[in-house]
Amino acid sequence: MHPSLIHTNHAEKAKQEAEALFEECSDAARQEIKHFHRGRVRELQEGVENYVALQLSSARSALSIISTALSQISWHLGSKAWAGLTTTAAPISLHLSTSTPQPPPPMSAIPKVPHLSPPLVSVIPKPLNLSF
Repeated sequence: MHPSLIHTNHAEKAKQEAEALFEECSDAARQEIKHFHRGRVRELQEGVENYVALQLSSARSALSIISTALSQISWHLGSKAWAGLTTTAAPISLHLSTSTPQPPPPMSAIPKVPHLSPPLVSVIPKPLNLSF
């Protein structure tokens, strides 16, 4: 056998072994990338769910404060003036009674405006850097 043919066979065999190892490594990398992306999607979903829950809680708190303020306004203005305001204002479904006005609740019963926290930037995952 000619020496250059032997070198060619060895080179071809080494190339095939390298390709097999590369495919094996690539399969493992594909699985790791899928796992990584699933984790990122799960983190993003949890962050969005937490953000929505906090926004709903904040909206409920604001509704409670606004309804308390509106009930005090209706008591101070009287039922006739309040009826005039409610027909011209944008409709708000708070189920306020326009019959006999009740005295306002004591100041201790009025909820305090909660301290506004900074935006929840830490809850939302950072964007993916997919440059290879």
